[in-house]
Amino acid sequence: MNVDLQRIRALQRSREHRVPPVDPRIIHVELGEDGYRALYRHLVFICSESKEDDGRWWRHASVSRRNKTLPTYDDLKLLKEICIGPDLVAYQLFMSKDKHIDLAGPRVEVLHLWACLEGPVTPDFSAGTGSI
Repeated sequence: MNVDLQRIRALQRSREHRVPPVDPRIIHVELGEDGYRALYRHLVFICSESKEDDGRWWRHASVSRRNKTLPTYDDLKLLKEICIGPDLVAYQLFMSKDKHIDLAGPRVEVLHLWACLEGPVTPDFSAGTGSI
């Protein structure tokens, strides 16, 4: 394992963690100290919660397909529904190339969502209309 991955995993372990709620629709749940891994149909979900550097609690959820192909937009929407919920704003990040580190490895295609559990952190781009 390269030094960057070791450093990242050590930092992740040093954060405060808790297990998020598990939706009853998912099966084969494997609980860990910071979250769970579960199967739902042809998908694999991983969900965790941690207090991040901004001092806020965040939920992270990822989805991959059992056949290792890239998850679809519908898979990502299902991940949001089941792991994040309807009342939270979820974020998908596209990092700059120098900040992108693949923890899953080259043989797995994974999409990720993050949700701040203490409320949205983005501005209201709708100018108050609620529609963008």
